[in-house]
Amino acid sequence: MPLQRFAPRIAAELRHMAAATEALAAELCADEEVALKCLELLQQFDQLAQGQAELADLLLRLGSGTDDESALRAVRLAGLAERLAGPR
Repeated sequence: MPLQRFAPRIAAELRHMAAATEALAAELCADEEVALKCLELLQQFDQLAQGQAELADLLLRLGSGTDDESALRAVRLAGLAERLAGPR
């Protein structure tokens, strides 16, 4: 299956996972005791959701024919962009 056809489906799944991650974090944050006790861990849920959304955007750019370098430059999370760029 070509990337142009498959990319939107994969991106939709990544967005679905991001929404599920955010919903899980919201449920956990609703419990004040858990939220106070695990704040740093709960922030990692937000980072995961942001990463999933960025990967979805990147995949859509690549699927639409954007060149690799331009698609990577558009990634807004610095750590993710660095990991995707690989060793220099």
